[in-house]
Amino acid sequence: MVLNLITFASLLHKQASILGSHELILNELEKYFTVNIVEYQNINKLTKDDFSLLFIATGGVERLVIQHFESLPRPAILLADGMQNSLAAALEISSWLRGRGMKSEILHGELPEIIKRIFVLHSNFKAQQALFGSRIGVIGSPSSWLVASNVDYLLSKRRWGIEYTETTKWAKPALLLPVKLLPAAKLHRRI
Repeated sequence: MVLNLITFASLLHKQASILGSHELILNELEKYFTVNIVEYQNINKLTKDDFSLLFIATGGVERLVIQHFESLPRPAILLADGMQNSLAAALEISSWLRGRGMKSEILHGELPEIIKRIFVLHSNFKAQQALFGSRIGVIGSPSSWLVASNVDYLLSKRRWGIEYTETTKWAKPALLLPVKLLPAAKLHRRI
């Protein structure tokens, strides 16, 4: 699995010293992923099909991230190991992104937990890609007493690439998926 780390580091730090000071987290990530370090200037070379995290390597990068707001992957997953004030910068960036309606998450803490979370995020990313371009048929509309059951079709299309099609026709029985029924004995829990 390829993990692209879009690296934001203060211009005061040299690239070699950045990689050296974050050697612990990078080495651990390389045990599980093929890690590509992508400098923030090259963020536009990545596509929407590339699984990417924002690696906040140092503090003082908040303005750099803001300047690349339109190019950031969504949701924005920020990786910070706490070295060189990276956690404080990640918290500030996350707050700014959320204030503009963009979902963000900070990965920080124990490395095994961070790695588990990256696997879950990658699984979610792949599921979202699989949904893109799907069409869902909507039959009828919610009843008037279901006050919280409205669906924002435009938002769903923007977020997940799913198109909703309203229809009044029911599917032919041959097109319906079979339903497996359980024997009545298995439906009730025995005490």
